[in-house]
Amino acid sequence: MSRFYGDTGLPINGDNRGLVAEGGSQLTKKAKIWLIVGLAAVVLLCCCVVSVLTWRAATGVFNFDDIIKVSQGPASPGVTAANYERVEVGMTYGEVARIFRDPGVRTAQLEMAGKQLEFYTWHGRGAVQVTITFQDGVVIEKDQTGLD
Repeated sequence: MSRFYGDTGLPINGDNRGLVAEGGSQLTKKAKIWLIVGLAAVVLLCCCVVSVLTWRAATGVFNFDDIIKVSQGPASPGVTAANYERVEVGMTYGEVARIFRDPGVRTAQLEMAGKQLEFYTWHGRGAVQVTITFQDGVVIEKDQTGLD
């Protein structure tokens, strides 16, 4: 039979297996197993949620672009494939804005090598987006997403 030292709950001979100082706790083997199983279940659940969302985005069932689109405001009805084809290198911003029947959103403006660059974006329905790059006020490049 062990003798204990004071009110620490520890045996005098230093053997403290199974004993814990006041205010502490010790997990049993069964509790440790349940803790590991619980953590594994949480990790598995997170992986499943990410997999489902990724699959839904890839199959078009759930489109992350639509969430982004909602935050960017209403769609411009003038952003169509036909109007996109009408935009040509050398046009002014005013001409492009009239084609899309919308002023668009200036997303960036910078100066490089003495040239003024501006990037404008127009949003159509769904995930449709048109980006036009202007250099010194005229179109130098156009790009689109979602127009077929």
